Amino acid sequence: FVQSITVPAVRCFVANDSFRKNEEKKHGRWWFLGLDFTGPFSGKIEKDVPKAKLMIRLLARQARDEAIIAKLGGKAKAETTLSHLFHLLSLQPKGEDGVLLTNGYSNIFYIRNAEGGLMAVYAFWAKGFGNWYVYAAINNSEEWGTGNQIFSC
Repeated sequence: FVQSITVPAVRCFVANDSFRKNEEKKHGRWWFLGLDFTGPFSGKIEKDVPKAKLMIRLLARQARDEAIIAKLGGKAKAETTLSHLFHLLSLQPKGEDGVLLTNGYSNIFYIRNAEGGLMAVYAFWAKGFGNWYVYAAINNSEEWGTGNQIFSC
């Protein structure tokens, strides 16, 4: 456990309006969105997302998604939202210090895609490029390495 942070309630979050590939946002800087993210999350709308307290944990040993989700207490506790991720990115648009790691390691969120499937979505700051990179792990059979950060409810 590293710390917790409260994220605000959101009445309506439209993924396509907030996450636009390679476009500078009013909240931040350029980001690169992988096709593995844009495909599954294109058209996703989150309505009436309540205020939430996110728990932040540092991965102390290598683990796969299933083991991480089980350790967090199951899918319901592991699940976060795109609006949570977007809010945190907007607090650190240029890689400033904050709760998101900006050292090249991933910030991992478990988020439901547009079809309702729970996926690992990860964002990392590429210091050399000055960008946030956002990807989704599709059929992830790889282990996440130590030093990555996990966000959950």
